[in-house]
Amino acid sequence: MPQDPALTVGLVVYDKKQLVANYHEDTVKSFVELMGAAGIDSPGKPTRSHIYRRVFMNEVRTFEDIFPSREPGCMLNHKIPEKYKQDFEMGNTGSWN
Repeated sequence: MPQDPALTVGLVVYDKKQLVANYHEDTVKSFVELMGAAGIDSPGKPTRSHIYRRVFMNEVRTFEDIFPSREPGCMLNHKIPEKYKQDFEMGNTGSWN
């Protein structure tokens, strides 16, 4: 599908380039500030235990609580977590339906 030329009239590539660069710089700066506030000294160290999500108006849970870590290969070794057993039982390798 060709692009609508009317949508590109206001696009100034140089301005867009600067806006994207500013956005990226601000995002990296915010990430570094969050890491420092959490006492994390390396970008590879945050885990799902560091990330919180509001699940109800008065309840906040970590991603580890919501999406617990699994043993690598557990789905292949038939050690299916209780949460997913029904999905596996209903699954059909021959169809997406």
